[in-house]
Amino acid sequence: MGVIDGLKWFAVAGVVSLSVGGVANAKEVTKFKANGGVATHFSADGSTTLNFAATRDDTNATKPVTNFNFQRQTCDFSTNICTGIQGFGQIPNSDFKIENKNARLNVNLAAVSGYTAFSFVRDNNTGEQTNTPITPPSVNVEWKQHTGAALIQIKTSGTQIIKVGSTTTKQVGTTFFTKASVSGSFAGVPLVDAGSDNNIGNNENVSITITTD
Repeated sequence: MGVIDGLKWFAVAGVVSLSVGGVANAKEVTKFKANGGVATHFSADGSTTLNFAATRDDTNATKPVTNFNFQRQTCDFSTNICTGIQGFGQIPNSDFKIENKNARLNVNLAAVSGYTAFSFVRDNNTGEQTNTPITPPSVNVEWKQHTGAALIQIKTSGTQIIKVGSTTTKQVGTTFFTKASVSGSFAGVPLVDAGSDNNIGNNENVSITITTD
């Protein structure tokens, strides 16, 4: 079993269930399966981190489901308070296209019925988090698999546990992914490829459980 304690939990998550009103210690558990393509991004500049992932579940070939999750947060280490925006939910399958070496996501989340997004203020001293609903942003991203000497292919199998603050994600199954470059924008801000971690891959009968304490 692998345990990851950090900020990259969206890299394996397909959907998230959180309470959008109240505090983060309201317990909720979401369980789901991911079986199909996945593309992820993680970047950090010291105080601000950005995670997002598009995940396909084609267990039912006639009714595939695509989920998109994001979290952008900035932490003030002198006060131990983090602020940011977060979102989760299903998006149209046509907004996410993935092939062996490339993936493309182009979605106006504000136009997606039922998509949930909110801003948050989290006091890490007390564990309390206040959420305020917001209009979700647009995301336009292209991933390209690295080639040649830069080609890195990874397989993870078994149980992975990723914990970020009060949120724990448990993933059981097998994921194949390849490192990639990224271009595009999130909420109108250009993405920076240098120093970021980007993956294109495939989940194989993965079960995911997300718990918020």
